Amino acid sequence: MRCLKYLGAAMAFALANILPTSGIAQHIVQLQCAARIERVGDILVFTSQIMANLSVTVDYDMEISYLSAGNLGATSQGGTLALSANRPMRTASAQVKVSGSGYYEVELTVQDRMTGETCVDKQTIFL
Repeated sequence: MRCLKYLGAAMAFALANILPTSGIAQHIVQLQCAARIERVGDILVFTSQIMANLSVTVDYDMEISYLSAGNLGATSQGGTLALSANRPMRTASAQVKVSGSGYYEVELTVQDRMTGETCVDKQTIFL
């Protein structure tokens, strides 16, 4: 019985020296995001895409702003996505029929829910 007591203490000592007693495995989340505007005739196509190096849950917001001689405004699309590692995902898209002059801007903001890591991309087109 006494032998088992010492054996148990020896195993606990060995495990304490082999296994880490504290600490968290840290992985660096790298987000990549892209906001794009493509002109097709008199239509502007706005798209956004997100990719991460690890599987993460992110919140995103794609905001489209416009300014012309007689008009200004903004619209936004957003949500939450579960991303798989290294797999790009299209998040939002919109189309606008343009006339006249001015400019349109699309801005994509993405934030990882766990780490707070953020990615922002913006593109502007002048008419």
